[in-house]
Amino acid sequence: VDRKGAILPTDAPEEVSRLSPFAASVQYLAHLRDAWNHAHPDAPFGEQDVVLTVPASFDPAARELTAEAAKAAGYHRLTLLEEPQSALYAWIEQTHGAWREHVKVGDVILVVDVGGGTTDFSLIAVHEKEGNLALERVAVGEHILLGGDNMDLALAYVVAQKLEGQGKKLDAWQLRALTHGCRHAKEQLLGDNPPEAVPLVVPSRGSKLIGGTLRTELTLDEVRRTLLEGFFPDVTVDAKPASRARGALTQLGLPYAQDAAVTRHLAAFLSRQLGATAELGFPSKEGARFLHPTAILFNGGV
Repeated sequence: VDRKGAILPTDAPEEVSRLSPFAASVQYLAHLRDAWNHAHPDAPFGEQDVVLTVPASFDPAARELTAEAAKAAGYHRLTLLEEPQSALYAWIEQTHGAWREHVKVGDVILVVDVGGGTTDFSLIAVHEKEGNLALERVAVGEHILLGGDNMDLALAYVVAQKLEGQGKKLDAWQLRALTHGCRHAKEQLLGDNPPEAVPLVVPSRGSKLIGGTLRTELTLDEVRRTLLEGFFPDVTVDAKPASRARGALTQLGLPYAQDAAVTRHLAAFLSRQLGATAELGFPSKEGARFLHPTAILFNGGV
């Protein structure tokens, strides 16, 4: 992929202007800069020390382009930090200095970051350095294009199948609108004191805009079944992601993971990292088939 080529949005009609991933990043970062300056006129953004987080799986080229985009947006005092480490630092800050009471030498912390569009796994080991506890990242997984966007699309297909059973077939525009509706419904159904169902309205286009509107619902049972069975099923420690033809869960214009089960990706990651702590002298269990973390830190929006 040409990261400075005008390729976004990938599925837009020809008449829609396109941006490069690099230019889009500059615009996002510039918006954050302007928002800061608007809210804090007495503390200009250009005078701030800024920490910008990036996925641990970013290759050197992606990191360099991120830094270049930040500088183009006016981020002059910049530090790049890997997202798993930033999540761990945030947890440390929340403990108000008591984090050493929660971990000990030999612990391995698994950072699970399931966001809107990606999933990342990292392992951070707790060891001793010059008489003090130290944290060191010992393994990072692939940057998996699998996250909340896939879940929303999967829920949209569940609802679309219900509508199709009623003789109502959606076009691509309606499916996109339904996907956004399912995202909001999912958040309500997975929140505190959820209802049994959330109504959905699928708009129509053209002269019969009101009359063509479709009404349906997404139920709590459908959300739990779709997400647990499709994305977080129980798996064995030797499970591996399945390779299959690309289908509903992968059709957003990007090479999403072919297997939607986050738990299978996690099992494969832990199996591959069996010897990740060997250089630190951590003992390994005889007959072990995977690295067993002693703590888990969840990060991300899912």
